[in-house]
Amino acid sequence: MRDERDPELDAPWVRQARDSLDRSVGEYDAATRHALREARERAVREAGSGWHARLRLLLWAGCAAAPAALAAFLLMAPPEVDVHPHEQVAIVDEVELYGDLEFYEWLAEESR
Repeated sequence: MRDERDPELDAPWVRQARDSLDRSVGEYDAATRHALREARERAVREAGSGWHARLRLLLWAGCAAAPAALAAFLLMAPPEVDVHPHEQVAIVDEVELYGDLEFYEWLAEESR
């Protein structure tokens, strides 16, 4: 695990502090070291299961859901098209023309 840490943690003052703390551990009796180890393990275990862990999960879920909600909103919203009323009439006329296309083809063949 120490290989993954920041290289700054190997600074001389950090090594000196770590060595001093490691030496001071030897000054405690076995019962005290055991109690300290259990307290640390309990604290680490509880840190991952408290309300802040649930809040962190909720925050990640919200961050993941926000872009999905935005994409869904943008995809479902109808596009706004600014069409002049005269253009609307022309579009309707074109649709009607295509509806009567067979008639106009028949008419063209008959007039030949």
